[in-house]
Amino acid sequence: MISDDSRSFHAVDYAIFALVLAVSLSIGFYHAFTGGRQRTTKEYLLANRQARLIFFKILICIRFIYCINTCVCSVVEHLLV
Repeated sequence: MISDDSRSFHAVDYAIFALVLAVSLSIGFYHAFTGGRQRTTKEYLLANRQARLIFFKILICIRFIYCINTCVCSVVEHLLV
């Protein structure tokens, strides 16, 4: 069984969470205020039709693995509890 002490956040956990959040926010604010290269939604979503096919193949593989992992983990969790 898992002890109650290991189920709660400690100071190190909060520090790591705050660091990840700060980095993510700083990246977002940087790209929001510097203007970026995309001017329209079409340029943003379709990469101005200049993206290589390998990027889409990798994206599909990652999404497939994520879906399988999500389904399997939830089934295993319900079976073990």
